[in-house]
Amino acid sequence: MLQDKVIAIYCLIEDLLKGMNHNEHNNRIFTDSQIITAALVSALYFRGNQPLALDYMHSHIFNDVIKKSGFTKRLHKLKETLMFILLRIDRAFKYICCEMEYIIDSFPTKICHNKGLTVANSSGTKNTGDIMPTSRNISMG
Repeated sequence: MLQDKVIAIYCLIEDLLKGMNHNEHNNRIFTDSQIITAALVSALYFRGNQPLALDYMHSHIFNDVIKKSGFTKRLHKLKETLMFILLRIDRAFKYICCEMEYIIDSFPTKICHNKGLTVANSSGTKNTGDIMPTSRNISMG
């Protein structure tokens, strides 16, 4: 369920912010971890539609939700924190999945072969000098 995934994202972000000793104002209704969670949920599940993600968060997860203008201002203030969190998550995934082997497909493949047709003249004899190209030789890869 999407709700379980959103709660897992929120718990991960909350724990990362606590681990970073992130400080925020006590009188905020919508915390920084909720802002970052809403931004990630918007990007992952709502194709970047932030108002739709905020509506989902309000109806399924959180009681109080910030308006879009306040959300955008807070998200811009948290851009360094968000980048740091994403880099830490990236480092954790690289540690867990320590395979550093990547496959790159770069083998050239011919998709057309340049063939020529020998043209016969009106007397019925083949003239080997007259060749009509039918296609070009193109390599992909």
